[in-house]
Formats: sequence, structure tokens, C-alpha cells
Amino acid sequence: RAARGASSARLSAVEAQRDEMRARLAAVEASRGEEGGVAATERAPELHEAASRHEVSAALREAEALRLELASAVAEAEVMRTDLSRRNAELARANERAHELSAAVEGLTSAAAEAPQPSTPCRPSPVSLTALALTPTLPSATEALGSLQVKVTACVKEEKGSVWWWVFQVRVTTAGLSFVLVRRYSQFVRMHDRLRALPLPPGRMPLLPRKQRYTTQSERFAEKRRAALDVYLGEVVADRELRQTLALQGFLELGALLGRTVSLHTPGTDGFASPGSTGGGFASPGFSEPHTR
Repeated sequence: RAARGASSARLSAVEAQRDEMRARLAAVEASRGEEGGVAATERAPELHEAASRHEVSAALREAEALRLELASAVAEAEVMRTDLSRRNAELARANERAHELSAAVEGLTSAAAEAPQPSTPCRPSPVSLTALALTPTLPSATEALGSLQVKVTACVKEEKGSVWWWVFQVRVTTAGLSFVLVRRYSQFVRMHDRLRALPLPPGRMPLLPRKQRYTTQSERFAEKRRAALDVYLGEVVADRELRQTLALQGFLELGALLGRTVSLHTPGTDGFASPGSTGGGFASPGFSEPHTR
């Protein structure tokens, strides 16, 4: 009990000392507050001047940043101006070159218009039957058929979208005149069928090259067919009686040369025709397609 009472007395003394210390500290802080207020009031002009100097310094730094940005924009504008000048010079040279090319094209066009136009491999120039019929120096029908020569000179692949086919160029030469026709294999077949329908002795007709599957019609195959059609057509033309048939004459478009007045596309009958005859016998119902196909 005595020890507990001593401890309580000591604790009370310590708490009293603590309260005293707190009171002193409060007094000191109050004194410092009064001194600080006086000092702050005395230093107000100095603080205001320091704030002004800080604002001026910040404004100067911002002005310097703006000056640098303006200098960068001026430099960029100068680069763009130089690039624009270079592009204008290139455009002027391009325009000058375009004028030169245009003049060259006009010159070539004029030269091409004055020069004779050769027939192209794929699209030979069509023979003018009307012009031939009106020419006063045309050979006689007998002379035209007697000197008739035919050659299958080339094969050309034609396309339309995803569809393609082979056509064959047929050069017809007779009595010093020459022209080129374009024929498909189906047209050879139609002429051959019409010739076979004529009253000919057995074995008289040459053999036409056989048909082939579409998927196997390579360039090599087309060349072989061209050679075979050349042989076939040569044998047909070499036969004197077959030369007289309307089927062959219609296939070769010999109407104007032979003095026939009917259209090549007018329906008629097959058979043999005598040189110089006129009338509907020359027309060929199987050859209603233009000769340029």
C-alpha cells in the first residue's frame, strides 16, 4: 500500500509538471505568433516585390518560348517554300515534256494517216466487195477461179471475258488480187458439210481435221490444226469441180470477183455455179457471220 501511494504521488507530480510545460509552450507560441504577424506586416512590400519579379521572370520565359516557336515556324515555312518552288519547277518540266510528247503523237498520227494501213494479224481489213464489183479491171470469172490460191497462214487466240477460241487467217490470192479472211473451225465444218451434200463420187472429198475437246486445245494443237486446214483447203481449191461450188465461193467471199449480184448473206441453195452466173445460188445459209470473226 505504501509503495502504491508513493507511485500515485509521483504520477501526480509528473502530470503537474507536464501541465506546467504545456502552459509555457502555449505562452511561447503566442509570443511567436505576435512577433510573426509584425514581421509579416513589415515584409509585405518585400514579398510583393519578390512576387512581381517572379511573374516578370515567368513572362520573360514564356516570351522566349514564343520567340523560339516563331523562329521554328519561320524555318518550316522557308522549307515549304523551297519545296514548293522545286515542285513548281518539276511541274513546268513535266508540262514541257507533255507538250513535246503531244506534238510527237500528232506527228505520228499524221504520218500513220498518210501511210498505207497494213492488216493486223488478229483483225485483217475486210475486203470491200462493192469496190471490187465496181472496179473496171477485174478479172473474168474463169480467170479468177483458174488462178485461185488459198493458204491458211496463221492461228490467233481470241478471248471474250472468260471464253476463248482459235481463229484461222485465210489468205486468198487470185488474178493479182489478195485479201485476208478470218475463219473459225466451225465455219470450215459448215462448208465441208455443204460440200459433202453435193452429188460427188465416193472419195472425192478431202478429209477435214477432226474436232477436239475444248480443254485440250493448246497452242501446239492449234498450230497442228492450222497446218491440217491448210492442206484440206488447198485440196478443195485444187479440185476444179469443187472450185465451182457455191459453198466454197461463199466461204472465200468471191461474189464480187465472180460478178455475182446477190448478197453473201442471202439464203440460197447449194450446188455448182458456172462462172459469170448471177442469182441466188451464191448465197450460203451457213455463212451468215461477218468474215472478220
